[in-house]
Amino acid sequence: YNNGNKICGILVENVLRNQQNNVVIGIGLDNIGNWERNQLLANLVREVDNSLREYQLFGFPLLRREWLDNCIHYQTQITLTQDNQFLAQGMHCDLSETGELVVKTAQGIQKFSSSTISLIMDSK
Repeated sequence: YNNGNKICGILVENVLRNQQNNVVIGIGLDNIGNWERNQLLANLVREVDNSLREYQLFGFPLLRREWLDNCIHYQTQITLTQDNQFLAQGMHCDLSETGELVVKTAQGIQKFSSSTISLIMDSK
């Protein structure tokens, strides 16, 4: 977010192909600034490459910590929907060791992992 405006979105989807698990990551950028697109793309590719190297060296725990440190909805109230239907509401409290979103709901701790789930930050 920049001045309250969403400037990007990330979609992560697990794909099982030929008995091998693959991850597809999509990044959408809204060009609300006067960014030079080629430089922005070069910077993005460099940062993704650096993250992949960190993952190879240190595994998921480091990336998990970095993700939580930079997540705008960590420790906030969120609502999850799927196919425009209410799924859950609660406090985003963690990211599991397998990459699931961990939410503390009225029913207790729940984990979510699906490319079809939408997350909405609740108003304060």
